[in-house]
Amino acid sequence: MKYVFIYKNNNPASVEMAERLAEMLSANDLTPVSEFSNSTDFVISIGGDGSFLRALQACNYANIPVLGIKTGHLGFFCELSCDDQDTVLDIIKSGKYAVQKHRTIRTEVSTVKGDFVLEHALNDVLVKKDNSSLTHFKLSIGDSFIENFSGDGLLIASSAGSTAYNYALGGSIVDPRLDLLQITPMAPANNATYRNFTSSLLAPPDQKILLEPIDAKKTVVITDGLENHYEDVTRISVSLSDNEIQIVRLPGYDFWGKVKSKFL
Repeated sequence: MKYVFIYKNNNPASVEMAERLAEMLSANDLTPVSEFSNSTDFVISIGGDGSFLRALQACNYANIPVLGIKTGHLGFFCELSCDDQDTVLDIIKSGKYAVQKHRTIRTEVSTVKGDFVLEHALNDVLVKKDNSSLTHFKLSIGDSFIENFSGDGLLIASSAGSTAYNYALGGSIVDPRLDLLQITPMAPANNATYRNFTSSLLAPPDQKILLEPIDAKKTVVITDGLENHYEDVTRISVSLSDNEIQIVRLPGYDFWGKVKSKFL
């Protein structure tokens, strides 16, 4: 018997959809559950892209199939809508679906008092000060020093996250079949005192991105929307991990067709 973890946001349409799905799954020898466990075989996220990320966090970015059902607005990770209830059952029962695999992002934060590891993020990692003042980082890719960055912050996004905050900051949309990290500046300072890259930088998957705060006493590291606050940070290392998540896709899924429909 398959255990199906159903994650939903508080939108009334999502709550109703979750209830209908739970009843349908139970009537077809499947077990819907409201909490993730090691016995979970399949995950359903109901909402939008934000809910999809919260679902991944709720199951600790487990390497099992995750199906998104859209009740929100953009729904870039979502494959079905509320009208596709029967399709959900067919997907789980038959196992006839494709998975789009994405490596997650691993972030290591070193402070004067010790080291911290933020194991996973699917979309992105944002590093900035915990206030609105200018932040300064020494930026390196692998063993190569790039620049002393000054600006509001730096966003490091995976291919999966290229269409999210990265795109809003002016970063490039990247085909998910490309394995890389993209560094996109937030309001980089360019004047008589500071000179910075104003466009995104693309790093290969085997290179770590190193940030060393120059003057930051308090630093915020935001992973897929979750804020983590640190004091006296000495370095932050960001890389692609070996952990993968599986996004359920239907036959005929077309990334660039979806980009066109969502953004153009």
